[in-house]
Amino acid sequence: MRSMRTNGTNNDMEDDIRRRVIWHDMGVAGSLPLQDGVCNYVVDGTQSLVSCVAWLEQYAVSVGGLDRLDILCHGNGWYRDDDTSEDPATVGGFGLCITGNYITLATVNCLEPLKGLVTTIVIYSCQAARNSAGFTPNLLGNGRELMYRIGQHTGAYVLASDYDQTYYNDSYIEFRKWEGNLNGFDTDGSVTPWGLNDWPLT
Repeated sequence: MRSMRTNGTNNDMEDDIRRRVIWHDMGVAGSLPLQDGVCNYVVDGTQSLVSCVAWLEQYAVSVGGLDRLDILCHGNGWYRDDDTSEDPATVGGFGLCITGNYITLATVNCLEPLKGLVTTIVIYSCQAARNSAGFTPNLLGNGRELMYRIGQHTGAYVLASDYDQTYYNDSYIEFRKWEGNLNGFDTDGSVTPWGLNDWPLT
């Protein structure tokens, strides 16, 4: 088990916050506020996943490792094959819409250069940790498996929800509280539930 198990508030992370990056895909419209000691890394879909990870690796090395990497992006969903309604529902768990490549079960190995450089990864994305594999062949759509593999490839403790998330964009992006079930995925395969007010974005 990793040592960092606070609720992720700024007070709890007074020292750690100096090594925090928010990786923001502009598919989530709006801008982030400037926060002391936080690097806002903004991408727009034209960058490759490999080049983004290379930048994160270089930055993490330059500051002696990241205590926290936040990923702010849309979740990748599919239409349910068994839904015959006029407005078929989508299910999540198919990956993270970050950069032009997305992070999926097929591409998650691209995060390997970050191994040992990040303590905690918090994913602000719709249904990132949902397991929709029952609607698709094999493991496709298993967001819980994806969260576990992100942890395996980076060595980080990974937090994500299984439900759609709501954010507000007035003067800047505001993510108020989690929806659904927020869970932490450890590298040993254990899963820990967290409160819906834990691990705020700002």
